[in-house]
Amino acid sequence: MLRPPGADATVERHCEDGSVNLSRNHLVLLQGLLDRPNATAIGRWDLVAAARPYVRRYRGAERADAALYHAIDWLPFRWVRRQRCGRFVSYRLLRRGRGILDGSVPARVSGRYAYAPGHGWWWGREGRGTNA
Repeated sequence: MLRPPGADATVERHCEDGSVNLSRNHLVLLQGLLDRPNATAIGRWDLVAAARPYVRRYRGAERADAALYHAIDWLPFRWVRRQRCGRFVSYRLLRRGRGILDGSVPARVSGRYAYAPGHGWWWGREGRGTNA
């Protein structure tokens, strides 16, 4: 996989206000892991298959398998634990990743929109989330 020089997938990115910065692909993958038994996926294909139902909701696209496979390598280690299981690597959602999804850890999608659980990534956008 090609990464920019100096890029490190182990580091959690933060916005200026201190909230966690995550992409829509990360949000889709975390939500998919939450639905798996014990919040664990065995192999990359299993993680992408678990995330597929959320692609349309969070990304607005039909299929995004290639983008999701790429985003797996960029999931910070504080959100998801990777562990070798035979030929595969298992991915398990950690407390920090679960906190992002349930709202106890403040997060922004693409550094702009506040993520509100149950509402989607667009909740903080102008004209949305209000009764006006």
